[in-house]
Amino acid sequence: MKFLKLLLKDILSLFKNDKEELHLESFSFPEEIPTIMKVAEEYFSKGDIEYPVNPYALLFAIREAEKGRAGFEFGVIIAKNTDLETQCRYACETIVNNVKRFHHQIDENDFITFLGSRYAPVGADNDPHNLNANWVRNVKFFYNQFTGGS
Repeated sequence: MKFLKLLLKDILSLFKNDKEELHLESFSFPEEIPTIMKVAEEYFSKGDIEYPVNPYALLFAIREAEKGRAGFEFGVIIAKNTDLETQCRYACETIVNNVKRFHHQIDENDFITFLGSRYAPVGADNDPHNLNANWVRNVKFFYNQFTGGS
């Protein structure tokens, strides 16, 4: 267990955003960090978009909040029964596309709430137990945890 914590600390030291450091010590899926970061770097490191949040921390917060099984890790229905990398790519694309939409709206509320209305809309037909009602609160909780915020 001590070895895993040291390895995780070494991995995390490689992935620091210019604005914020990631705090993933409590991330439930440490074995997924290298794959998630590899995909995230492809999408978020281009520098052509100004992110209203740390996109890396947001991606990990979504993974933590969704807690999806293998092939459904990020809860992306269109990519259901694929693999972690494919699920992660869809989640990254969703973040990027919605950041662009967010910057074009007149009334800029907070981005996680904005994203939640698209990623996990309340009252969606595919959410018979109304779990999406908790999505924004859960993602904000994990986002704050992973950015060292409160």
